[in-house]
Amino acid sequence: MAWEYSEKTKQLFMDAVHGKPGTHLGEIEKPDGFGEHGSLAHGEKAIHNGADDNA
Repeated sequence: MAWEYSEKTKQLFMDAVHGKPGTHLGEIEKPDGFGEHGSLAHGEKAIHNGADDNA
């Protein structure tokens, strides 16, 4: 069974894949934590967490 996503969801995903600003896709250098969930086959994979002690 194929998943059906809205055009908006597909556009947001493709924007992130192409690295457009504001898409929250990338890597954090020296993350404070790392979690892994999901599957690349489903378009989801990993979460990196960072914290700013001065914020």
